[in-house]
Amino acid sequence: MLIARRIREAGVYCELLPFDTSWEKIKKQNPAGIILSGSPASIYQDAAPWCDSELFTGGIPVLGICYGMQLLAKELGGKVEKTRSTGLGRASYAIVEAEPLFTAGFFWDDSSCGDRMSYPDEVLQPPAGFTVQARFENGTLAAIGDHQRKIYGVQFHPEAFQTPGGSSVLHQF
Repeated sequence: MLIARRIREAGVYCELLPFDTSWEKIKKQNPAGIILSGSPASIYQDAAPWCDSELFTGGIPVLGICYGMQLLAKELGGKVEKTRSTGLGRASYAIVEAEPLFTAGFFWDDSSCGDRMSYPDEVLQPPAGFTVQARFENGTLAAIGDHQRKIYGVQFHPEAFQTPGGSSVLHQF
């Protein structure tokens, strides 16, 4: 709900839909973009939330936030592994590729701090066609993107007030 609130604060209409909404229903609504939200779930657990895979081939821009990034990376052939780390944490990240999520002039220099949710899974290698857009100080992936398909993922919460410039990431998407 907080993500939807931030999108609406940016002057963009949005709706919340359950994770198992069919691609046909989504396509009929003709969205400008789709955001896959975070979840404390592991993509490897039984009954993990999983979206219709056609969402990634339908030509609509997608932004995966935390669990959403892990889900899209796994679905599209990236390498996602379980980690032992769970809970909240604060981490610095360095911008590797600014466009389109981290447009220069918003708030970044070479690095910034952001609140990071550390879940039981971590994207170790992005899917083919994706580039690394940001890395955390320990080298793990903080953001990935496939510019041709307009599919992006961030391993932090841009909707959180504690994430400096997070609203600009949502605005850019």
